Amino acid sequence: MPMRAPLVLLGAALFLALAGCGGGGGSEGGSAATGTESAATIAPGSALAFISINADLDSDEWKEADALTDQFPGREQLLRMITSELSQEDLDYAEDIDPAFGPEVAIVVLGTGDDEAVVLTQPDDDEKLNALLEKADEPTVTEDIDGWTAIAGTQARLDAFKQAREAGTLAASKTFTDAVGELPDSALVKVYASGAEVTEALEDAGVGADSLGTGKLISVAAALEAVEDGFKLGGVVKGEGGEGGESFEPKLLERIPSGALAVMSFNNLAQAFDQAESTQMLREFLPQIQQALGVSLDQLAAFFSGESTVYVRQGSPIPEITMLTEVDDEQQALATLDTLATRAAGLVGGGQPGSAEVDGVPTKFLQVQGVRITYAVFDGLAVVTSVPTAIRDLRSDDAKLGDDDAFQRAKEASGLGDSTSGFFYGNLAESIPLIQGFAGLAGEDIPPDVNANLAPLDTILFHASKDGDDYRFTGFLGLK
Repeated sequence: MPMRAPLVLLGAALFLALAGCGGGGGSEGGSAATGTESAATIAPGSALAFISINADLDSDEWKEADALTDQFPGREQLLRMITSELSQEDLDYAEDIDPAFGPEVAIVVLGTGDDEAVVLTQPDDDEKLNALLEKADEPTVTEDIDGWTAIAGTQARLDAFKQAREAGTLAASKTFTDAVGELPDSALVKVYASGAEVTEALEDAGVGADSLGTGKLISVAAALEAVEDGFKLGGVVKGEGGEGGESFEPKLLERIPSGALAVMSFNNLAQAFDQAESTQMLREFLPQIQQALGVSLDQLAAFFSGESTVYVRQGSPIPEITMLTEVDDEQQALATLDTLATRAAGLVGGGQPGSAEVDGVPTKFLQVQGVRITYAVFDGLAVVTSVPTAIRDLRSDDAKLGDDDAFQRAKEASGLGDSTSGFFYGNLAESIPLIQGFAGLAGEDIPPDVNANLAPLDTILFHASKDGDDYRFTGFLGLK
């Protein structure tokens, strides 16, 4: 891609600035003054994708990012490597790179099947930008368009860019303004993609938009922020006539014991199975899948028609993995589990079935290579677990996940509310040492620098919710 070298140099500039290798160039304490909307006044409304980078390295957002990334020892090594690479090109951040860009840098992708991009910025020093571009591996051309410098690999690309603008700009597009209006005012990076263009790309890949449950895809927008305790990625997928993904109240959280290392919560997979059947790639394999499982997709859909969750806790000698799902028909749910267990025993060979009582609950199990997979149906729940005592813990009045400080921190920082379309939570501070321990037992040595860079990680939480035809999503990486 002709724009590769200038973008790599910009990335280098951002890393160097965080290390204190560069100075200002932007407004003190502010963000990229007009954010995504500014360069959008130049970009064509028909663009496939638009990426706005806050290049004001004196902004509050980058100062927050600086404080967060300062916890990672590997940052210094990376910065030294970048500094060395730049010096080999006879480049200095403060003298050559900082003045070459303005407070915002935007990347515009014009259409599907196009591997070239146009970059927009308002350089503090035009001569510095030109000098920087002359050092690129491939030739570039520039042109001033309404006070913005447009950079492309060829004149033909710039001509196509200008011609596309004649039909209107992104800033004048209601689709675009509705999408980015959902994003925070300040962010490190903002991204927008046209639904029509994304749909075309999906169809070219053999994936219809209907199989995603969004109906007619209108737009996708997201923003990356540096917040007090970590990094947050949030956005919205706007559609029309979408089915599935309805929000629910995750009541099973009240069952999950305290100390869970990872939790995945979801609801009503029946619609997901229907959408899978409509996907051409999957439809070809469905008969084989159903034959291997011994149950139909309709039976699985009925089994997973309610709220479900899968969680992981520490255990010995292996971690506990437990799945529970709400069921309306307990007898049918047990029959489905019996069929799956029988088929699993045949697949693994030598699996020994049995039954036992745990905490007053009749359970069944399948013993496979020393691991007992226990399952039971009680109180409107179907439970499958690698540790039989999970039945007792689910029924006890002991502390639950909602009492965990780590979960509460991640929930508050990510904005997870009382209802969701599904979420994934991971306690990285607790699970990483566990993984490191297993690696040591297996004779695998994890390099000290890797361990040091994993140490600052605290939690991770992804969640989504549906509001009318719109799907909002948030990912949060918490740091200590």
